[in-house]
Amino acid sequence: MNCSTCGSEKGPFFNTMDLSKGQMQHICPSCIVKTLMDNPSRSDIHKLDQDIEEAMETQKSLQQIIDEHKGELDKYKDDPIMQFAFTPESSAALNNSFLIEMQEKKNTLLAAMPEKERLEYQLMQSLKSEDYESATEIREKLKETQ
Repeated sequence: MNCSTCGSEKGPFFNTMDLSKGQMQHICPSCIVKTLMDNPSRSDIHKLDQDIEEAMETQKSLQQIIDEHKGELDKYKDDPIMQFAFTPESSAALNNSFLIEMQEKKNTLLAAMPEKERLEYQLMQSLKSEDYESATEIREKLKETQ
């Protein structure tokens, strides 16, 4: 089975019905992530920060589940139905792909920001994480730009 969008054979696949064509569509995790990243709210760096934080918490929770239930699904790994199954491992892989895409999008947004705006954002982030040493350095850079 291949992804209806990109042709990838890597599942698990999301299966949807294209009613206009009357056909079943199989969508791979990478194509789902790309679709999610096209959401206009992904251009708001503050919303993106919230989404990254949530994805990191989700990743921790999934890793806990994986660690607690290690090997329980191994007996099914060669079963063809597993390409449709959302196991903790496949969910963690999808979430991780989404997390990586969001972090890359954040880096792109930061690079495109005017220097003053970027420094103000970085100052806010440093203060939020209580990294006062970095905050002091960033504040000095901000003063230089004015």
